[in-house]
Amino acid sequence: MVSVEAINSEHRAQLFNYMRITDHTRGILINFGEKRLRAERYLYDEVDDNFILLTQENYKLYIDD
Repeated sequence: MVSVEAINSEHRAQLFNYMRITDHTRGILINFGEKRLRAERYLYDEVDDNFILLTQENYKLYIDD
């Protein structure tokens, strides 16, 4: 694990590949290298082969309480 200045598309692509290979539907990227802790949460929709960035606005559409 390495902290970097910012999360970029290469980091996301690596996470998405790991999620596909391991059949995990949830993944998170965390970076400690920015001024503030940054995290991105993703869901993998196997039916559409699509990754969804979870935000405060949309997470309730995908996550059951």
